[in-house]
Amino acid sequence: MEETNKRYYTLLMESPFAFSIMKGKDMVVTLANDLMKEFWGKGPNVEGKTLLQLLPELKDSYSQR
Repeated sequence: MEETNKRYYTLLMESPFAFSIMKGKDMVVTLANDLMKEFWGKGPNVEGKTLLQLLPELKDSYSQR
């Protein structure tokens, strides 16, 4: 099982596509590959932060819903 998890993690992190995995209503980043971190331009330590903490400019978009 651990080997499968390692392969899955490696596959995700080396993906040629920018992606992140977020959890909960507040969209807390639990995992983001380097391409997504580069896209966001917020440095390497995005895990554990909410999407709005990373991209506060989205606040108005959320309040209109």
